[in-house]
Amino acid sequence: MELSGFGQELFHEAEKAPPLTDPVYLRHRRTATELARRSIDDVLAAHHLDVITAPTNGPAGCRAATRAAHALPRGAATRT
Repeated sequence: MELSGFGQELFHEAEKAPPLTDPVYLRHRRTATELARRSIDDVLAAHHLDVITAPTNGPAGCRAATRAAHALPRGAATRT
């Protein structure tokens, strides 16, 4: 099966990336983690917050591999 129409080139490019033990990658990851934590901590402190909450989607449903996946609104059901 030809996969070129499905974004397969992204996986080929990823295979060329340095290993996860690469010092440059580790430095960038450490910096990104520190910035993310600091930005959240700064917002919590600036607004005197204890937590940040947000709505999420419900849990993923199970689907048979032989059936097409159809999105249904929450609370909807279909016959099996």
